[in-house]
Amino acid sequence: VDCATAGVAGPVCGAAGALGADRVLRIAAGDDSAFGHRATYDGWRDRLRQVKVSARPDCPLCATGEIGAIDASRYTTGACQSP
Repeated sequence: VDCATAGVAGPVCGAAGALGADRVLRIAAGDDSAFGHRATYDGWRDRLRQVKVSARPDCPLCATGEIGAIDASRYTTGACQSP
């Protein structure tokens, strides 16, 4: 069986889950190298890429490292509101 007949969705989902679990474990262990970049995985070419991400000075979370308040209206629409 090859990828053309079996597909690659399962293995790519498995790789994405493993990458996410690795990131969570690194953060939980206090590994600061888990921050400051975004990882992307190209399942077609089987390539993992890391792109550097900088903190935005105008972002309240990036600037202070603390979440001051969570405003539900920023994350929901009228269709999501319960009556």
